[in-house]
Amino acid sequence: LSEFLLANLLAPVGAGTLSQSVSQQEYSKLFERDRFGVSSSTEYLSRGDWLQQGSQFGTFGNTSYSFDVNYRSERGQRPNADLEGLTWWSMFKQQLTPQDSVFVQTVYYDFKAGDVAQYYRQADASQTQRITEKQEPNIFAGYHHEWNPGVHTLLLAGRLDDTFNRTDSANPVRFLDKNGAGAVTRVSQRNMGLDFHSELEGYSTELQQIWQQPKQTLIVGGRYQTGSTETTSLLDGRPAQTELEADLQRISVYGYQQWQIFEPLRLTAGVSYDSLDYPQNIDIAPI
Repeated sequence: LSEFLLANLLAPVGAGTLSQSVSQQEYSKLFERDRFGVSSSTEYLSRGDWLQQGSQFGTFGNTSYSFDVNYRSERGQRPNADLEGLTWWSMFKQQLTPQDSVFVQTVYYDFKAGDVAQYYRQADASQTQRITEKQEPNIFAGYHHEWNPGVHTLLLAGRLDDTFNRTDSANPVRFLDKNGAGAVTRVSQRNMGLDFHSELEGYSTELQQIWQQPKQTLIVGGRYQTGSTETTSLLDGRPAQTELEADLQRISVYGYQQWQIFEPLRLTAGVSYDSLDYPQNIDIAPI
């Protein structure tokens, strides 16, 4: 995702289609021109699995856009290992001047599944767990200015939204049984109904400067990200549910120098600093 965003920010309109499913095809560059295009790919397996990719894209003068859809459905190799996912990308790029361009991308994601984790013993897989996840939508907006050939300034801002649910009517929970003195006497396990719900809303902004020469490239940048989460975890038999509201914040600065000594030897040196503050555990009950 990071490489794809960077490529779309740097490339001028018309350098390549914005569609992810088309741009990765081997001969797509041979057909680049102002046009309206449609691409579709279908894969169906005899066991009932289905993968569908579709794209509608176009480039007209200083404007380029694409709409991509990816649908995936799998029955799984064991009970309750099915999954179904739908992803929708919308991308738009406008060349404002020969040196300035803007890029916008939205991503919608809808996923539901049983227990699709890998196990050494397949009998350990849950027969009752169900999960759903939605991102509606994630939004990215970028600006690119080219001062001179090889000298670029990039600005990228984004909003992320994610809602995750996990339910399990027979979720295994371990308990520490203690005696009157407080010493643990045994570890027991019970199956309890779990209802887990998590919502994340986050924002990100990044500024990057690139100086590129025939044998030297210098990249410096900074990123600031902030977000808030609301998590609820309810277990049957407990007097009340656990609710937690928490914030997360990240500040990053970085610089990298690349030196192409000769083909094919390149040296890269860099330094980065990250300051990250986030909740200790909001992903696995108990939170």
